[in-house]
Amino acid sequence: MAAKIDKEMLKKHHFWVLFAPVALFLLIAFYGLMFDVSENITAKQKDNDTKKKTLAAAAKPQPRKTIDEYGVQVGQLDSQRNVLWKEGWNQQKDIYIWPKGYTDEQRSVVANLRFGELIPEKTASVRDQFRADRVYAEEYKELVKTIEPMQFRESWDTLLRYVKAWGNIPSSEDIWLAMEDFWIQRELLMAVHQVNANAARFTLDEKSKDTPAKRKFRSRFWEADLQIADYKGKQTLRGKLKNISDRLLVMGNGNTMKLNVVLSGRLFVFEVQGDPVESGAELDIKPLLKHTIPPDWKPTSIDSVEQVFDSRTVPVKRIDFVRLGWLSDRNKDLPLKMAKFSEEAAKKEAGAASTTSDAGREGSAQPTPNPGSPGLPAAPGVVLPPLSQNKLERNRYIDATEQIRRMPFGIVVITDQSFMKDIIEQILGLKLRVQMTQVNTIRFHGTLNYNQPGAGGTGDGEGGGVRQPGAGQGPTNNREDQFSANLMELTIYGIVSMYERFADEKPVGKGPIKK
Repeated sequence: MAAKIDKEMLKKHHFWVLFAPVALFLLIAFYGLMFDVSENITAKQKDNDTKKKTLAAAAKPQPRKTIDEYGVQVGQLDSQRNVLWKEGWNQQKDIYIWPKGYTDEQRSVVANLRFGELIPEKTASVRDQFRADRVYAEEYKELVKTIEPMQFRESWDTLLRYVKAWGNIPSSEDIWLAMEDFWIQRELLMAVHQVNANAARFTLDEKSKDTPAKRKFRSRFWEADLQIADYKGKQTLRGKLKNISDRLLVMGNGNTMKLNVVLSGRLFVFEVQGDPVESGAELDIKPLLKHTIPPDWKPTSIDSVEQVFDSRTVPVKRIDFVRLGWLSDRNKDLPLKMAKFSEEAAKKEAGAASTTSDAGREGSAQPTPNPGSPGLPAAPGVVLPPLSQNKLERNRYIDATEQIRRMPFGIVVITDQSFMKDIIEQILGLKLRVQMTQVNTIRFHGTLNYNQPGAGGTGDGEGGGVRQPGAGQGPTNNREDQFSANLMELTIYGIVSMYERFADEKPVGKGPIKK
């Protein structure tokens, strides 16, 4: 009964029972408002006052001395920029060589121009003859010949950025863009070719105590112990070959290797025949009648040795892809830009097109620009034509300033695994100051065509052109599998930096251009 009375009393007097804790809570909150918030407000006010003083000081006119110091710093930055600009141009200017098919007089017309500058109308022959086979096309054909026996996955004129057929007489813009494409692609391909050239070269074994007529040479693959010997009253070249690599090596197509041997300043082609050689094994070179040295040579020394690679033995075997203006995954969101002169040409074309369209739509008698005339500026919002008059890509740079143009690129090669580092180093060492943005490697499972040097083969069932019976079927037995199993597909993304002619450089004159 007592418990029941207590509950009723609590219910009856619950206001007074709860009043005590509520009053205590309100007292604590009041204390916090009076002291903690006040301190925070004071600290914030001090911080605001400090910032106001800083802004007020900055708004005051700077002393002349401070302004002069800023001017000196700006001048130093401009000076350093010019130093770097001049250094970059001096390093690259030998890259920008005009076609050998031009006469000296024609080359002198364009040699002094800055990139994108208008080729004078009085030199129409320079533009007209640019499309002749002996000028533009010949430069590519010579390049392709130079890098043999390295192949292309498909026809080089399809794989490379190349104008197969010129329509109208090339404009100044056409010529500049076409030459820029050639200069960059030539540098990239020659860098890859240099890897093969270095691998072919033998160096003299300085530790060997042989005579000039008996010397030992070493390459990355082989050790050649050669000597000039007398055989039946005639001088012949004899020797041994040793496989100093870590794998099986084949002689080449037809089980034949050719060595360019310089004997007392004269080139002698030394042919070696034999089966594949195991790692560490030595081969006595089989004497052949063609090893006999011409009797009137009478050499006394073996000067140098270089291997002549074929499509089977060349370390970097094939170019599968070359693309300019190709962005890596890392840079895929960057917009590609036009050079200033291309943008101006595109605006004129867009303006002429919009004028023609308006005239036709409104029945206006307004005259339209003639082909080749300046045209009119493009209206705001008009999409600029992405291709030049002869279908060359205009949007190609991630950055283009007065001093430098930066173009992304991509290249895919099929190479011996042990030469991937060499390729990367050669490309990074280009005068184009390559910034490498991404590198991918995968095992190559496609097919290479050893019977058609300089053309074709297949990757994953694509490209390669016409297949000959039995051609491009890969290794013919399990011993050669060890050799071909080292092939990799190497993909390199990068950005090349091309410097404009330095502003203070004097023209080279109108005489013959040195190559």
